[in-house]
Amino acid sequence: HDHWLSSQKALIDWVKTAKKDDKKKLVVVEIGAGFNTPTVTRFPAESIVRDFGNGAALVRINPSDPEVPYDLKAVGIPMGWNVLSDLNFEGKQNKELEEAAEEAVLAQSGRVCAYLRQRGALQTWERIKNRWGHFDWETFLRQLR
Repeated sequence: HDHWLSSQKALIDWVKTAKKDDKKKLVVVEIGAGFNTPTVTRFPAESIVRDFGNGAALVRINPSDPEVPYDLKAVGIPMGWNVLSDLNFEGKQNKELEEAAEEAVLAQSGRVCAYLRQRGALQTWERIKNRWGHFDWETFLRQLR
């Protein structure tokens, strides 16, 4: 894994730098990261969005595992990578669509989160944090060595 260390360090440094700027927004687009090796991409992607706060969102594109955590501003698209050619977020018309979609996702995730919290349900990331003692994107990436 030594040949990936410089890329790993660059990603960690970039996320930390971006997080310091309150005006920055982040969208993590995750393509095809299922549960074969979730600590490599899936869990770090969720953790980065969670750590970044309200200025971040997750777009998960996966035909078999599109589920997203209910506490994140996130959308799961149950399709393959080729859906990227259909997504175009430029222009006024698409900006309005994007804002409406964001509002709907936030409203729905808030209701689901409240319902599950009321019943004491833990999300996958919470169970992993309880078992491993962390759900930190930087720790996940550093453990890949």
